[in-house]
Amino acid sequence: MTQEFPLLEKTTYLNTAYVGLTSKSFKQHLNASNEDFLNHADYYKNSGDITRERVESSLNSFFGIPKQQAFFVPGFSIGIQWVLERIPNDARFLLLEEDYPSLTHAVKARGFERRTVPIDENVEDSILKAMESRPVDFLALSLVQYTSGLLIDFEFLHHLKEKYPDLMIIGDGTQYIGGFPFDFDHSPFDVMVASAYKFMLAGFGCGVLAVSQTFLAQTKTTTQSLRDKIYMGHLNIAAASGLTFAIEQWNAWNFPRLMVSKAKLNQLLRKELKRIECLAPWIEKRPKHSSIYNIPGNESQYQSLINNNIRCIQRGNGIRIAIHVYNTEKDIHHLVDCLSDVF
Repeated sequence: MTQEFPLLEKTTYLNTAYVGLTSKSFKQHLNASNEDFLNHADYYKNSGDITRERVESSLNSFFGIPKQQAFFVPGFSIGIQWVLERIPNDARFLLLEEDYPSLTHAVKARGFERRTVPIDENVEDSILKAMESRPVDFLALSLVQYTSGLLIDFEFLHHLKEKYPDLMIIGDGTQYIGGFPFDFDHSPFDVMVASAYKFMLAGFGCGVLAVSQTFLAQTKTTTQSLRDKIYMGHLNIAAASGLTFAIEQWNAWNFPRLMVSKAKLNQLLRKELKRIECLAPWIEKRPKHSSIYNIPGNESQYQSLINNNIRCIQRGNGIRIAIHVYNTEKDIHHLVDCLSDVF
């Protein structure tokens, strides 16, 4: 599978949390789509409805989203706007401090009453205490925090909804989908919105929106009215077909098997980061963590990793790294060797 990604021959790519790699097969698919547009023009545009139906069907099966409740969207930032405009203005929100700006700013911009809790090793306890002190209507958060890699506890969210059955949960899945198995219908989320250019490896301009029947009922929204809003105007046919192709490619690669291998590789990375004292203490206190890590490091140390051909990015007060299915133990050992020299 690694042969599909030419950049892996040149670099140790640990920057999927910023942008996922494009495969050779995906490039060929996009080339074919552009060729179709070049040669058929208006007929190509006429295929938009078929393309939309195919991508929705792919989203249904891959993410466990009931029929008519999955939508293709250009990305998270636009998708969340379509969700929030369906929510009454007097709704109360609970957010996480320093969560993804496109999420928190969107809630703030619409003037919803909101409170926040800190993102730390006790985030679930903080959410529960906030609900106990003054319940809200919506909890909106990222499934994986983009800066730290903190992975929210789904079981906790299930228990929270049992205790507060009227609570609806909105999730940003941008750093989650493609990196973990996900079944929306059996998840604690009433809404899940995500861009697909990171761990899904589906390129730019595409994403997914899933809504529960509970959300539809409580916001007095029909799937048809939502569909009319989302698909008003023209469809980005290339992006929609690209997402369908990415899902088909994941199925051909045996996505469940790759997730098992990725989890094992992540255990090794976590172990090695702890050994060289580059693992944040709060991560050690949590039983599960994503494959995104923020390690301590300044500009000079960041440049040292870049000079050693390690692709990563500065986030917050440190350096963010992330592994995916195309990474190997060799990549981790190279990273650890470089970190040992730099720190």
